[in-house]
Amino acid sequence: MAIITLYTERHVLALGLEQVLTPNHRLIKVSLELPASGVAARGDVAILDGAGVDAILRLRRENRQVAIVAWERSDASEPALSALSSGAQGVILDSSSPNDVLACIDTVLKGTAWVPPAIAQAAVSTRQCRLTRREGELLSLVATGLSNKEIAYSLGIAVGTVKVYLCRLFTKLGVSDRYELALLALRQANGAAAQTVRAATPEPVSLNSVFIPRRMEDWQNLPLGR
Repeated sequence: MAIITLYTERHVLALGLEQVLTPNHRLIKVSLELPASGVAARGDVAILDGAGVDAILRLRRENRQVAIVAWERSDASEPALSALSSGAQGVILDSSSPNDVLACIDTVLKGTAWVPPAIAQAAVSTRQCRLTRREGELLSLVATGLSNKEIAYSLGIAVGTVKVYLCRLFTKLGVSDRYELALLALRQANGAAAQTVRAATPEPVSLNSVFIPRRMEDWQNLPLGR
């Protein structure tokens, strides 16, 4: 019998998952938080509901045997792609059907990756662009709507330096203005930019990478969900 561990703050999701699982699965734990650092996750499959990249990386470090599935609350492709690049073996969306939920769980139990077809298609048409720590901080702060002067104050650098970084980011990410840059940041996988927007006093939360439209590179093959 496969043991499924669900990490979520949405109790209705846990109730729904219990209805979807078969007698071959057992949902043994519903937790609002990941286990304390150094405590391995229980079960064969860990489903993380909107937990973000940091949680996936930590769980992967502490238990390489458990299959990680990212449950994404949005149909946007960037969160799912970032989850996969961080070690998740499967992706489930809020819009996924019960059959897809079961297919994902059963597939990752066999050691194979599973993603919805729409996410697989997005993987083909985008590429991951790695960011330096400073670039990630700047990108997150741009998403809050701060001026160059406010960003400079937050990061402890000169306004002129902010302008230089922005010009480099425009070129690196293929955007033409701050608006496009902010939209790009807000769509990204780990939700750091969105968390910064919600904060009363924005803090520089660094994005590690972003997904942008593919040009010439070939994306690595990803298994398609059925």
